[in-house]
Amino acid sequence: MELTEGVRERRSEIDQRIQEFAPAWPVRQLPAVERNILRLALYEMHYRTDTPHKVAINEAVELAKVFGAETSPKFVNGVLGSAMDQMENERCEVGGTE
Repeated sequence: MELTEGVRERRSEIDQRIQEFAPAWPVRQLPAVERNILRLALYEMHYRTDTPHKVAINEAVELAKVFGAETSPKFVNGVLGSAMDQMENERCEVGGTE
């Protein structure tokens, strides 16, 4: 329940992130399954400290395999992998190490 409430509260921020990493796909045009899997995973990655990024990505890909189209797991993995890379780069810049 916490995840769904968190996603609902931060939906516009999360959707901006999705758009950033999937610019060819307007968020409103994404299939509902992929859109909501990405929202949940990005919420976990950005706003939860108890879920490692790779775990959130793996869970999202598994959900996409079960509930999405044939190409959904690859798409979800690509979007979330790009988000994780950016987050790690930002952390390095803030921390002063590269």
